This record gives sequence, C-alpha cells and structure tokens, in this order.
Amino acid sequence: MGEVTASLPPDLHPHTYPWFVASKYNLPPVFYLDLWPAGQSMVVIADVGVAESVAVRPSFPKSRSVREVMAKMLGDDNIVIAEGDTWKRLRAMFNPGFSSKHIMSFLPSIVDEVEVFRAKLKEWASQDNKVVRLEDQITYLTVDIISKVVLNHPLNSQKNSKNDLVDGIRIMGNWVGTRSSSNLLKRFSPRVFLNGPWYFRPKIDNYINNVLDQRLKNPSPSDFDSISSSGRKGRKRNLIDLALDVFISEADPVFRERLLPQVATFVFAGHDTTSSTLCWAYHLLARNPHALAALRAEHSAVLGPDPAAAPALLRTSPHLLNELPYTLAAIRETLRLFPPASTIREAPSLSATIRDPASGAPLPAAPTEDTMVWVLHSCIHRSEALWGPTVHDFLPERFLPAPRNVDPRPGKGGGGGGGDELPWPENAWRPFERGPRNCIGQELALVEARAVLALTAREFDVRAAYDRVGALAGDGSTWEARATSADALQEVWGDPAYQILQATAKPRDGMPAVVSFAKEV
Repeated sequence: MGEVTASLPPDLHPHTYPWFVASKYNLPPVFYLDLWPAGQSMVVIADVGVAESVAVRPSFPKSRSVREVMAKMLGDDNIVIAEGDTWKRLRAMFNPGFSSKHIMSFLPSIVDEVEVFRAKLKEWASQDNKVVRLEDQITYLTVDIISKVVLNHPLNSQKNSKNDLVDGIRIMGNWVGTRSSSNLLKRFSPRVFLNGPWYFRPKIDNYINNVLDQRLKNPSPSDFDSISSSGRKGRKRNLIDLALDVFISEADPVFRERLLPQVATFVFAGHDTTSSTLCWAYHLLARNPHALAALRAEHSAVLGPDPAAAPALLRTSPHLLNELPYTLAAIRETLRLFPPASTIREAPSLSATIRDPASGAPLPAAPTEDTMVWVLHSCIHRSEALWGPTVHDFLPERFLPAPRNVDPRPGKGGGGGGGDELPWPENAWRPFERGPRNCIGQELALVEARAVLALTAREFDVRAAYDRVGALAGDGSTWEARATSADALQEVWGDPAYQILQATAKPRDGMPAVVSFAKEV
C-alpha cells in the first residue's frame, strides 16, 4: 500500500486508491483490504453482480462511519442515513417532488439561474485570459437552483455569495476532507475544529428554520406559475409544500424536527454532485474536440442556430431538453470517469456472505465487526474488463443506441458504424447507485446539467488552467488552504483535474479555468 500511496498525489480522493492497489497486485474484483491501524478494514467490491447483491437485492445498511459523519453534518435520521421504516416514510414523502415530471416543471426557474451563470461566463470571457475557480461559481449556481426546488427561496448566491447556509455547507464539506487527510498536521489542526459542524450546523439550522417559519405561516402552493412538460400552465410546488401535505394530513407532532435535516440534506446533496460534474464536463469536452463539436451540433439542431434564443425556447418548450441524447450521453460519460462518491455499507450480521464472482463460493461480508463493505464506483467505472480498452477515454458515444455507439475518432470507425461497438455493460454505470437506496435527486442533477450545457456550451470555451493555479493564491476561497504543493505529483490517469475529498469528490483546486468566447458556434 505504501508503494501505491507514494506514486500518487497526496490529496487524491481515497476512493481512487483501491483501483491502483488492485492494478498493481492483479487483485480479483472482490478483495479484502486491511488498513489497521490507519483506518477500517474493508471489502472492496468491483464486480457488478456482487455490487447488486449488496446495494439492490438485498440492500445492506449504510456504514456506521458514514452515518456518524453525515449525522454530524446534516442531522440525525436524514434521508441519506436513515434506515427501516423511517427511511421508507421519508422516501415516500419526497419521491413525488423528485419525479421526472415534477422536476421538469421547474425548468423555467432553472433557466433563470443558468442565465445568471451565463452572464458571469460572459464577464470572465471579456477579461482576457483571466484565471477563475470554476467550481466556486458553479456551486453558487447549483445551490441557487436547489433552494428554489426545495424551498422556493431565492438565495441569490451567484450575485452575493455571502450567506450562512451556503458558507456553512461549503466549509463543512472542506471539514470532511481535512479530517480525513493523511497529513496528521492538517487532520488535527485548529482549523478542523473551527470549521466543523459544531460551529456551522447551528448557523445552517437557524437559516433553514427561518425559511420554514415563513413557509409554515403560509402553507400555500408556490405563488408563481410554471409551464409543465406537456406545455400547459400549472402550479409549481416545491418540496416543502409537498411535505406539508403529509404534515397536514397526518398531524405529525414531530414534523418540524424531522424536516430540518431533510432540507439540509437536499440543499447539500442537491448541489454538490452537479457542480463537480459540470466542472469535469467542461474540462472533458475541451480536451476532446470531437465530443464538443457533436454536442454543439446537437444544440443547434434542436434549439436553433442562435444560442441567445435558447433560454426563451426552453422556458416555453421544456420537452426539448429530452431531445438532447448526445448531451445526456456526455454527462453520463463524465459521471463514469468522475463518479461523485461510492456506496459504503456494512454487513447486517457477522454471518452475512457475498459471492465469490469466480467460483460462486460464499465469502464473509464482515470478517470483523467494523468491516466496511465498499461498492467502489471508481473501480467498476474504470474496469477494462467491463468497458474495454477505451475505459479511460471520454467517449459519450458508448451511451448512445446502435449504430451510433462506436468510437468516432479517426481510425476508430469514424462514427459510420464501421468500428467496434463501445460496451455499456448492464448495471455497470452506478454514479447514483442502484436499488431502493439510489439517489432520490438524480433526475434533478441530470436536468440541471443538461440545461447548463445546452445554454452555455456553444457560446464559451472553458479550459482548465492548472499551469496557472498560482494566480489564484490569496483569493480567500475555501480551496486556498488545500492548495497542492508544486512539488507534489500533479496528475492521475494523465489528468491534472483529479478528484479530492471535500464531502464528495471534487476537482483539485476548484478547477482553475480560463473562459473565452467560442471560436466556433
């Protein structure tokens, strides 16, 4: 393990290490990793069939270590860590608010927020060769969107980033990464204590409580109209309105107490995955001109030749977002290469078993009481046995139906159907995990990401600028304290935008980037 660690950047996300361990020692797709005394023992699962038996049929409970961290950050019994009847009730309560049809009713509001982001991109592009932290601004965008969907409350983070809710969530995300650092000086520094949930959780709770007070005083549906995916006007109801239906119908005396951690969880989880995914999507599209050209061509064909007219068109015709298969494929491929997290479970008992994928023989799922059962997305998503020799390449075509699912690069088939098909193995794409505990907000994440790319990708070129990250020193962002040493290794899989741990997986240094006006539209 020490040799592997020495060969990788010191701030690399922990969920990446097992891939390199497995590769170095030619390990099978299910193996045991004992990190005592540095960490918990674990069963690493990179086999799709075994992953299904842990996450889908049956669904193992969430790991104790995950429950402890998430409870400190977001509150007890939040929907991510709740189990049994509590989880079932929460999921049933909020499922309608995250349905595809309901999320599409918010597209006009999503477009409004994307236009604010588009204006910021235009401002940056007008400043010749300016280096910015892309992740910061995209996070403000996604937080503003989720606050409207969940609370019908405008945070206006993109215009004024100072806000107890936004600041608290971002800084606590940094706390998760720092407290898990292999650098003991960082892990036990005063900053970890000062930036912890014991300081910021009360601020977050107070902010949400103030918003809930207003909603409970006026528990009516949202006071503005939307256009549904069918094109008809209707009332748009946010998640709090839908939850209030349950409160009113059941007269639940502890409703408020249970609702608070759910709101915090939705705001946190609802912005985090999308912001990182969009950073990597811009980055990967810039590094792969064939994909960027195909994406832009699709946008022009579906949304018309004038990018400036696209926002108004999506407001009145939200269904057009579902007519962008290449854009969706590009987002899926981004999530394959850069999954935001994995699922960490624990065996329901010491007698629980998993199946050896080679022999079919039963294996102990919990050799010891505190063993983590880790369905590792980075290993599954970058398995050459599953995805073929192009496993590390950005090829959205693998998520398109035949005959378009071939490598379009010169000498690889040219997109005309003459090349080998790109595999999309069944159940091997798992960024939102699968089964009953899959991510409730995945539809919102995919709608947001498509809308952002559809309204910005034709007008702007966005390129990572890791060679100029020094220009951002002293910018006061939460990233500054995590700046990577210039002497450290700077790439993983040939890419400087590797993942680091900041609650979920984030692009290193907040994705330093340069934005310019697109040379071709």
